Amino acid sequence: MKKDCIRFERIDTGGYLFDGITGYVYLLNETGSIIAENILYHSKEDAVAQLMNEYEVNKNEASRDVEEFIKKMEELLCQQE
Repeated sequence: MKKDCIRFERIDTGGYLFDGITGYVYLLNETGSIIAENILYHSKEDAVAQLMNEYEVNKNEASRDVEEFIKKMEELLCQQE
């Protein structure tokens, strides 16, 4: 994933991702914001750990959610039009 074209901003409990190539903005809920912020500025493992701390989910569930989010980010973000 090309992180250099993605900008994340937190707003209230959610946030948004800005795609610097297409100009699209994607609004995120609280869970998406936790995952995006950790993936972009820390690590996938940090995202899993924070989901486990914030919600009542086990490591397998949190890891699956993070992987699904990453897959969707790769499909949507920083693609040439």
